Amino acid sequence: MVTTPLRSALSLFLAILALLAGSGPAWSSDASSGGRSAGSVDPEAAEYHLKAAYLYNFARFVVWPDSAFAAQDSALTIGILVPDPFGPAIDSLLADREIAGRPVRIERYPRDTAIPRCHVLFVPKGEEDRIPPTWAESGPPTLIVGESPDFASQGGMIGFFEESEKLRFQINPEATRRRGLVVNSKLLSLASVVTETHR
Repeated sequence: MVTTPLRSALSLFLAILALLAGSGPAWSSDASSGGRSAGSVDPEAAEYHLKAAYLYNFARFVVWPDSAFAAQDSALTIGILVPDPFGPAIDSLLADREIAGRPVRIERYPRDTAIPRCHVLFVPKGEEDRIPPTWAESGPPTLIVGESPDFASQGGMIGFFEESEKLRFQINPEATRRRGLVVNSKLLSLASVVTETHR
C-alpha cells in the first residue's frame, strides 16, 4: 500500500506536472481529498485516490490520433475493468474535469462483456488476461495502465509500482507508439522507461 499521506503525495505529483507543463495546478488538494482530511482516508482508498489523479494526469500528457474521437467535442473516456478498485471516488474526483477541451467520462466494464473502445483503460491486478491478444499489435489507440508487477514491460503501456514506499510508474514507449499515441517528453522524464521482455 501507498504510505505517503494522500494530500502531500497528490500535491507533490501535481505540482511537478504543473511546473513541467507551465500551467496552473491541475488539481486542488481539497478536491483530491474529497473535502476530507487525509487522515480520514484508509490506506487502500488513499492509494486509489492517488492512482485516479495519476490517470487524469497521464491523459493530459498523451496525444491521441484524431481518429480516436468521433467529433471535436467527444468525451475522453477512462475505462475501468471490473472489479473496480476505485469505487465512486473516481467519479467525484474527475467530475467536471476536462482534458484538451474534452469532458472526461468514466466507464466500467464487467467481466462478461467485451471491452469497448476507450482512451484510457485501467487494468486491476489479476485482470490482465482480459485484454484481447490482438491488441498487442493492432489494437485501438487506448492507453493501457495496469498495476501488476512488470505490467509495462510485458506489453502494457504504463505500470504502477512501489519503490521506497512511494508510488512510481513505468512507461513502455514502444507499446504506445504501436497504438499511435504520443507521450509528452515531460511525462517520460518522470517515469521509469522500460522495454518489452514479452509480447
